[in-house]
Amino acid sequence: MTKVLDNDTDNSQAYFYRGLVLSEKLGSHSEGIEDLTTAIELNPDYTEAYFKRGNAYYQLGDKQAAISDYNQVISLQPNSIDAYYNRALSYYQIQEYAQAIADLEKSANIASEQREVGKYQRAINTIIQMQNLSQNIMFIDNNNDLEANHNDENKAK
Repeated sequence: MTKVLDNDTDNSQAYFYRGLVLSEKLGSHSEGIEDLTTAIELNPDYTEAYFKRGNAYYQLGDKQAAISDYNQVISLQPNSIDAYYNRALSYYQIQEYAQAIADLEKSANIASEQREVGKYQRAINTIIQMQNLSQNIMFIDNNNDLEANHNDENKAK
């Protein structure tokens, strides 16, 4: 790959594949992002490069950057099951639960239309898991609030 880039620095596919190897195979997400960014600069409509860069940002913990790249994928490819799904996971990580569920529903709907049974089931299962986790979080928060109020009342006595 590097030899190709030495001879052809405008080869967006070579940057894409090197970025992919760096990020997904070697776990060098930051270096992978650099090459994926170069691929996007050379080819601004390179949907797969945005998607893979979004995945790399997600792995680095930069959920906002991941969401931005998934948004770009969706603008270029509105029926991308995986972009909606991955954006949902990113929204969930930043506690935007309603948006996460909406994206999972969109992912499931597109998967159903495209007869992608496995991806449909994945989205439905994730919706159920997120709803259960969200309910548990709300329950814990409510119990913590009640405990804090109880402690405050005991201190006042």
